[in-house]
Amino acid sequence: MLCAMNASQRVALTMRHQPPDRVSVMCQIALGHYFVHGHHAPPEVWFDSEIFVRTLARFQRQYRFDGFLVNLPGRPANWRDYLDEQRGDRLYWRFGLETWMPTDDNAHTFAPGDQPLPRADYERVDPDDPATYRIAGYLWNTWHAPTLWDIPPDADLADAAVYPDWATRGLRIARDANPDVSVHAEVFSPFTHLLELFGYEQAMMAIVDAPELCHRLLSIFAQHVTAQVKCQGACDPDAILISSAFAGGGFIGRDMYGEFVVPYEKQVANAIAALDVPSYTHTCGAIGDRLDLMADTDG
Repeated sequence: MLCAMNASQRVALTMRHQPPDRVSVMCQIALGHYFVHGHHAPPEVWFDSEIFVRTLARFQRQYRFDGFLVNLPGRPANWRDYLDEQRGDRLYWRFGLETWMPTDDNAHTFAPGDQPLPRADYERVDPDDPATYRIAGYLWNTWHAPTLWDIPPDADLADAAVYPDWATRGLRIARDANPDVSVHAEVFSPFTHLLELFGYEQAMMAIVDAPELCHRLLSIFAQHVTAQVKCQGACDPDAILISSAFAGGGFIGRDMYGEFVVPYEKQVANAIAALDVPSYTHTCGAIGDRLDLMADTDG
């Protein structure tokens, strides 16, 4: 008979294909659920790392999960200093953007006047010039907070040392406060970065019209994500999720998955494995035709 285990030990054995004392249960609850049923206002959950982690831990205990995923990046403790004002469910930032915080859904950020955030134009992007692909819309949608990004425009994002300490603040708070719970971190797939950079429709066009450009950018993004993995690895997560939402059937076919997703996610998975940390992949859409390719990523 197996001895009773704590939640962290239980998930660790499960992810290493070893028998735990019982079935382990992990669940990523929708952020809207936290907003509706939690004790804090949506902006506090979304932008305050300490409140966010307290909310995650509260629902983990309430629903008796064995762990939780820290699925928002860390925030500076003084994030409110970047606000100009808040009116109702609208946050107005000193740098001009506006964030709408629904009571039951993710935040939505716009340029003034509810205009969409900018996206890069694949016909004008130069992979040798980061200024052509480091834009507010891209950073917001992959990091959720563009001007809280305290990295110089010319910094080498493949260097883990350039990432601000607050980028892993939520993960560190979660790890310190929940030593017996399985705490997981998250990075975005290089392919997700590509789609967020151009916007989904234009990214699909770029894959067809400019595949070599896409490969060069994906290679760059893989280096950036690898650096982020190193930052998170220093915080002792129990596992790291590679979020690759837009790589299932209905988004791209098997051949495109093999060409534009597998090689780059494999680099990220290898970086996680080098830390002796398990990894796993989240993908939306049908995956029955590409399970073998997903296995090839080692994620």
